[in-house]
Amino acid sequence: MSIRNIFKIAPGLLVGLFLWQTAGANQKESFKELILKSQNLSLQHDRLQACQILQRALQKEPRNTVGYKELKESLESLSTVFYTDQAQAIFAQGEALSENKTKEAIEKFQEALKLEEGNIAILKSLARAQLRIDDCRGAETTLKSAENFDSITAEFQLLKIQNFQCRKDENSIKDALESKEIDLEGVEKYLKVFSIEQSYFKKDYKKAKQLISNWEAQSPEYPEVYFWKWQTSAALGTPDRQSAQKYLQLCKGLSARKRKLFNLDVDLCKGIDEVEAKLKLAQ
Repeated sequence: MSIRNIFKIAPGLLVGLFLWQTAGANQKESFKELILKSQNLSLQHDRLQACQILQRALQKEPRNTVGYKELKESLESLSTVFYTDQAQAIFAQGEALSENKTKEAIEKFQEALKLEEGNIAILKSLARAQLRIDDCRGAETTLKSAENFDSITAEFQLLKIQNFQCRKDENSIKDALESKEIDLEGVEKYLKVFSIEQSYFKKDYKKAKQLISNWEAQSPEYPEVYFWKWQTSAALGTPDRQSAQKYLQLCKGLSARKRKLFNLDVDLCKGIDEVEAKLKLAQ
């Protein structure tokens, strides 16, 4: 979204800003005042201060409150707003390339970042693209750059866990999934695979099968369900060809709309070549 569209400053809002600025220095600011303050900073293209105000407020605000919800929504908006049409256009080019020409997409995202440092929309897409090509170190550097602007929202936390996965850091994945401090609301469907992987690599196939069964019931159109269903059956010595074929069918039949449903999954359909090769060998 462009900066010119995200705010419509009404006279009442300007009066509110003036009243906030003239309030006593010792008076505790409400979450609405902090949102107003951050919006004003964003209008001045000061993304860093705007986002840091909101992040500090979120760390103090109890979850499941109106204040937390509105602060988080403001952080998601202000951290991703585009200040220039040029950067937004280059970013869109990168998004269009990200599925089939990931390295070229990365170049576009880096070009866009030169115009808009700290734009979280660009940084998240860049990190996802880096993770798709298993550039764990590059993704880690990108996420560190993003932390000053957004270290709280669920999508950012998911990217951190995906980077732990890329680095095969199982302890950090376990800690993140069990943490009560991390907000993962809205990305739950992407988290199941981490628990399944941990059970699979520990050879606890009974638990893996149960987790996969629950996942399939909740997300029957998610290709990765069938990849892990096949993987687990193969580990047990009874390869489930039907699940492998279902995985290939879903991956090859992904429309743009369906792909968007799973667009935060950096490993989506990366196993096509492996599955096809193993099915061919089994014939």
